Amino acid sequence: MTLDDLLVATRDVVPAGAPALARGRDDMLAAARDDVMNRARVVRSRKRRRVFSAVAAVTVAAVVVGVTSPSEDRAPQPAAAPATPVVEAEFTNAAQIVEAAATSAGREPAELGDAPYWKVVSEYAQSGSDRPDENSEGRRTIWKGVDGPSVLRDTFGEDVALEDVRPLKLPQATLTVRGRTYTWREVNAGALDEQRIHELLTDDEEGVPDKEGRAPHEWYFFKQAGELLSDTPASPAVRRAIWNEMATLTGVTTTGKVTDAIGRTGWDLTIRDKDYGSQRFVVDPSTGAILQSETVGRGVTYRQTYLEAGPAETVPARGEPDR
Repeated sequence: MTLDDLLVATRDVVPAGAPALARGRDDMLAAARDDVMNRARVVRSRKRRRVFSAVAAVTVAAVVVGVTSPSEDRAPQPAAAPATPVVEAEFTNAAQIVEAAATSAGREPAELGDAPYWKVVSEYAQSGSDRPDENSEGRRTIWKGVDGPSVLRDTFGEDVALEDVRPLKLPQATLTVRGRTYTWREVNAGALDEQRIHELLTDDEEGVPDKEGRAPHEWYFFKQAGELLSDTPASPAVRRAIWNEMATLTGVTTTGKVTDAIGRTGWDLTIRDKDYGSQRFVVDPSTGAILQSETVGRGVTYRQTYLEAGPAETVPARGEPDR
């Protein structure tokens, strides 16, 4: 049993709702980010109460590289630019990671704006299948169409130059909640309140509890949240709301710091189910970004590593490289 499991199992309080969880999240990493910007502030840790644990403490350590002052017997030299502090948070449970990611996601400046596409570049790999043809790796670039069709370019495991792969037209990127379809411009403008975002993540499972083939609530919720955070043009406000919803989940654990497939350091968030296996995200709490997702079940591992995400004005034609 992990620390997170123990804390959840022995919790003596009722989990807070999304509105309660949303209050106070801005403060946690504000000091740390101000320290980076001002290059002189010492960050204090604050204790928070969260759903995963009755008590969660986050320690933020700020390390500042000093500049040696001129000695008294030497002529003064031009002052060197102050070194940028290195601020690194250490987390002890999954609740702290989710809280930090929610705060950071709400501060991220990258937004869709007026761009007609949201471009996401990733690498993927599948291994462990009994069928060799199902074990492959490749590179995937998708331009999510905000006002029109989307475009997908995928090597599908083939050993070919990416620019030779024909772009595939896909439908416009939209979201459907309770039978109503929203464009991403509507979503980012605030069309979905907290309840609608909750329903989006659960696919209204509370209304259809006997839906055939439905994965357990926590498993499906975790999967939906990860896909929305890593693969859509959701605004910072929407991303923050999704992270806030994830804070209500039980059974999410962490093994601490991990490294993704291209060597980036992040923090592990994992959920397990006896029938469905495990899902894991490698999260950068300083940005609220998911660096990598990984699903393991029945001996098969599927991994997707996200390399780039942001607005795009155009899509390439066949024979043109990504742009």
